[in-house]
Amino acid sequence: MFDPFNDRTSREIRNRLSESFVIAIGRLDPAPVQQEAVTLKALFYSRAYRDYIKERMTRYRKVLEQAAAGRISDPKHQAILVWNAGLFFECHEHLEALWLNAEGNERKALQGLIKAAGVFVHRELGRTTAAEKLSPKAVNLLQCYRKQLSFITNMEDLIDALNKNGAGAPKLTGLSHPSSHRSDYLSSIRS
Repeated sequence: MFDPFNDRTSREIRNRLSESFVIAIGRLDPAPVQQEAVTLKALFYSRAYRDYIKERMTRYRKVLEQAAAGRISDPKHQAILVWNAGLFFECHEHLEALWLNAEGNERKALQGLIKAAGVFVHRELGRTTAAEKLSPKAVNLLQCYRKQLSFITNMEDLIDALNKNGAGAPKLTGLSHPSSHRSDYLSSIRS
């Protein structure tokens, strides 16, 4: 079983794939994550590990294709795509890079979104106690600093899901994208 919380190899695979995916989406180039997947498959032969890599790569490809097709280069708008693909750990990692460079209320708002992603990472793996402890912290930050997250238009849906123990993550929607391909962007974040 693939369990990054209790198995060091699972954690290493998850972290390495995620780090290379963050680089790939930042560049809108799948090469970094494709190369990492090849390396990991060569190192780890267990079916559970290989299945995880295969499943993640399928989701990564879809997100990278959507971002490229919609010319979505803004990291905040990319975060919506990553979130909507159910890649909560990767969304956490992607947002963390933004958080490190943010200040003040924007930093706190991003921290709330990072914690929200963490809640859904825990819920996916049946770690309900950890999710229940983290959820109120995420909700508090999201409610206090929601203005800094105005690129997400359905924040209330996210807050509602965080307040319901065991609820699945809602799809996030965005208001607009600076590119001239707004309709492509809107359809890509909703799919």
